[in-house]
Amino acid sequence: MKLIDVKTIVSVFQVSDIEKSLSWYKKWLGEPDVVPMEGVAEYELNKDVWLQLSYEGTEKIEKSSIIIGIEDIKSCK
Repeated sequence: MKLIDVKTIVSVFQVSDIEKSLSWYKKWLGEPDVVPMEGVAEYELNKDVWLQLSYEGTEKIEKSSIIIGIEDIKSCK
């Protein structure tokens, strides 16, 4: 397996109720580090490792995603 020089990781949790979710996460992690826009809150878990809560506007959430930041995509092939 080829190792990738990862620069950042953002795990995106899609939520159906941002206020309810924030209430739960605030008990665990405190206030979000960044609220870049309405319906999105981000916690810095470690240097360059983030958890993002993202409001989807639907009751049923079927997907999540992870964002991995790297320096050069061509070097990962």
